[in-house]
Amino acid sequence: LTERVYLNEANSGSFVAPDWHSVPSTINIGGTNRNVGWIDSPVGSGNSDAAQKTNTKLIVAQSRFLRDRLVTTVGYRTDQGSITSFGFVTDPVLKTPVSTHDLALATVNSIKGITRTQGVVLHATNWLSLIANSSSNIGIPTFTDKVFPNGTIADPSKGKGRDYGLSFDLFSGRLSLKVVKYATNQQGQTKSGGINARYNLRNIAIGQALQSALVGPGLPYTSSTWAPLFTALTPPVGADLFDLDSKGYEISAVANLTPHWRLIANYSYTNALRSNTDATDAIPWYGFTYEGKLVKQGVSQNSNGSFSINPAAFTTTGTVAQWIALGSKVPGANLTNLVTSNQITVAEEIMGMINDINNDKLTNEQGWGLRPRKVSLFTAYDFTEGRLNGFSVGGGYRWRSAGLIGFDSSGNKIIGRTLSGVDMMLRYRIRVPHGWLHNPVTLQFNATNLFNQDGIIPQRLSATPVTASPTFIVPGGRGVGYSRFDLMEPRSIRFTTTYSF
Repeated sequence: LTERVYLNEANSGSFVAPDWHSVPSTINIGGTNRNVGWIDSPVGSGNSDAAQKTNTKLIVAQSRFLRDRLVTTVGYRTDQGSITSFGFVTDPVLKTPVSTHDLALATVNSIKGITRTQGVVLHATNWLSLIANSSSNIGIPTFTDKVFPNGTIADPSKGKGRDYGLSFDLFSGRLSLKVVKYATNQQGQTKSGGINARYNLRNIAIGQALQSALVGPGLPYTSSTWAPLFTALTPPVGADLFDLDSKGYEISAVANLTPHWRLIANYSYTNALRSNTDATDAIPWYGFTYEGKLVKQGVSQNSNGSFSINPAAFTTTGTVAQWIALGSKVPGANLTNLVTSNQITVAEEIMGMINDINNDKLTNEQGWGLRPRKVSLFTAYDFTEGRLNGFSVGGGYRWRSAGLIGFDSSGNKIIGRTLSGVDMMLRYRIRVPHGWLHNPVTLQFNATNLFNQDGIIPQRLSATPVTASPTFIVPGGRGVGYSRFDLMEPRSIRFTTTYSF
């Protein structure tokens, strides 16, 4: 049974998920009542069970030298993680693999993450300070993402970051200005979208096709000798690896225009791009090689529609080389003729995999979701006399530049929607003169997205548009088609009461 739910972005009440508890106990099919039961999906790359425990220790030290002109900070943090990946047993009725918490069948990984930070501030003069920070870390991977070569959790990711800048204190403290430039590098991040179709299902289809040609009486393998080889060629992966580099700068200013009126302004620019998609785990496991920035296509289509494999396009130790070697053992296993359950040859399966990897690199090694420029302004005024004594009123404006959502047929970027919003703040401070509640009490009202701007935020076009149209239009005149979009946060109102003692 499949239960489908339709969502209306204008109606928040439609955002519900189906509940298996509401499925009826019986259902009538062809005039006969059939029992309905809950059945777990078989254990696989997207369905497994694990547990993770993490212990964290942190120490930070700050020192001052040269009569407080030089301030240094160092930090050291460790995250000790224990990840238990549970195994599976065969369901006695369905004969499918299901998860079990039997520790004898579980795999336990102990991983240690370390984060180091160093910072220094030099007060060169009474109005100029120099700032510098650096950090490095080894992160504990998530237990849900399994990668090549063995279908186990990924190695710990690594990261480095640094920033440096100038801080100005001008006009006797009435204007503070800070300019900072930064860069970060992350290696070994994981992503999970589309992995099962790209790798697992193809690996299984190719393995089963080779099995049909190589296993049996008079053939190179028996069922028992083939089983471990099939397992090694079909690791259940659910993610692959990539790197992420970002750099940018930020300018912030705080101006005390009068003793009671202040203005805060920020501007930032960030450029972040993925790189080395699939390169750390999948590409070496298969034995793919590079041609420029893309994977070399080692399969070509002949004039008669058949496909040929060029072994020189692959390494001699990767999985494709193993497939080629297996395909040469008997004539019926030749990869150019052997057909998989997808009704295409193994050679065409390999071609499709390489094309998918290259499309993934072209698609994801872009600035998807990145809004490079951001501006924010906020001002507030405190009343200290008259009938408004104790009141503060403030307002702010936020703006974010548009991000990449697709490309046109000529390869030009298509940019989405800019975002902006107005916020408001009201605050009242009062000191209760009598009784135990004699300390200050603050009543505050905050409104985010004051004018309740709404609508959808396009993140990805659903298809590359044709030359004659600037955007992809859903057939039937139903507007622009998006494969991914977000909804704007509605107006949010918060009342806060604070008692100081």
